[in-house]
Amino acid sequence: MRIAMLVRALDVGGTERQVIALACGLAQRGHAVRIVQFYGSGNLAAGLRGALDAAGVELRDIGKSGRWQIMGPALRAIRLLREHRAEIVHAFLPPQNALAVALRPFLPGVKVVLGVRAAVGAEPWESAVLRAAAVVEGKLARFAHLAIANSEPGRTAALERGFPADRTIVVPNAIDTARFVPIPAARSTMRALWGVPAEALLVGIVARIDPVKDHNLFLDAAAAAAARWPELRFAVIGGGPGTLVAALRARAQTLGIADLIAWTGERRDMPQVFAALDLLALTSRNEGFPNVLAEAMACGIPCVTSEVGDAPGIVADSRFVCRSRAPSDVADAWLAALSRAAAEGPGLAARLRDTIVQRFAADTIVARTEARLAALTACPDSAGRSRLFPGNGHERAPAP
Repeated sequence: MRIAMLVRALDVGGTERQVIALACGLAQRGHAVRIVQFYGSGNLAAGLRGALDAAGVELRDIGKSGRWQIMGPALRAIRLLREHRAEIVHAFLPPQNALAVALRPFLPGVKVVLGVRAAVGAEPWESAVLRAAAVVEGKLARFAHLAIANSEPGRTAALERGFPADRTIVVPNAIDTARFVPIPAARSTMRALWGVPAEALLVGIVARIDPVKDHNLFLDAAAAAAARWPELRFAVIGGGPGTLVAALRARAQTLGIADLIAWTGERRDMPQVFAALDLLALTSRNEGFPNVLAEAMACGIPCVTSEVGDAPGIVADSRFVCRSRAPSDVADAWLAALSRAAAEGPGLAARLRDTIVQRFAADTIVARTEARLAALTACPDSAGRSRLFPGNGHERAPAP
């Protein structure tokens, strides 16, 4: 198959890593894959660019320089997709999904696949542009041939926005279990870098600094936990706007835990980062399939998560899910998980990794996606029965 993937930009983020993993996996299976991104690749880590090059994945920019620049980039996207002779255009996230459907009349014979990640479009912390794009995406989704959500909550939210149920399926994210492995030797190195004592119990949050990740809850729970276990230390791993980071640091100072927290900024050496932790905490208000949980577990690190998205299914153990958002209850969940990890020792780490390898290994997930795309190319045009996108008289939806 000749596949083009349409993304905003390949900077740091869960969706971007998934696009790269899927693109490389499909290319390694013999398909011609090109990634077309709205914005340039200046933030793409050298290792990720190397992975694309090694797999033979092409990367092209449409040269978008601003939010309201539309016609020029759209024309360049058409040119790049035609040049690739794409059979499938697989877009990701609302703005790119909406554009992919809008380009259908200019790409005859191309099948359009929408990538649905976390439920978006209605939360107060989201930008007005993203909310508007989600509305447009929902109205145009019926003209796509297939939509692939990475979580059941994401699919449910998509259906509520107008996605067709018979053409909206779930394929979970792929985890690179060859990269995300336990690295015990990195524990002391990372802790020394961050100024964390070797004997401390370290609880970390790995997330961009963004209101949806609810770092405030993490800090409040950290204060409650530290009051009970003085040997605890904490790490905030991720970058974000300076104003938000400053506000969080001020909050930590007010809570009296500023000296207990390592602020690492953005990191790309994630297996080494996980090695430094005793527990990963996820306090998000909204998620689809939070990669960080599965990646940490593949490295043998226990996680405690809020009850959000597919997170409970990823950890696969109700004892690692905190259904309350009260800081004291979150702290209780962390302390219980640390006690359990101490009691079970290396056996727990091995079981956590096995859970991820068996359910989310990249080869398995890429194969599932490949099968869906192959079935789609074998079907007559199944979407867009309207005057805008006339069908061919033999439409049928691919099996979910």
